[in-house]
Amino acid sequence: MPSITLVGKHSKDKVLSIYTDKRVYVDEGDGVDPVTGIVRIDPEYAKTFPPEYGVFCSIVCYFIYECYEYDTEIIDHTLYERSIQLFPKSDAIAQV
Repeated sequence: MPSITLVGKHSKDKVLSIYTDKRVYVDEGDGVDPVTGIVRIDPEYAKTFPPEYGVFCSIVCYFIYECYEYDTEIIDHTLYERSIQLFPKSDAIAQV
């Protein structure tokens, strides 16, 4: 079984943790690999949420495009943000 290295970030109190399989995603021109990961919330802390609260996950991607023309480096960038509701389960996806 191949091992997988996860890149993780945690809140200061370790209540929330986010893991992805890589930090850098490369656009080869025909598309970008899907962003996969895990969001972990401490179950004891999650029990304290009021029922009307929801848990959302947002990802912000910063795409950098480099082009070399006439021995000059041209850099363009695009900012992309997407949010999804994780709890309670919802099929609705909000894109900002």
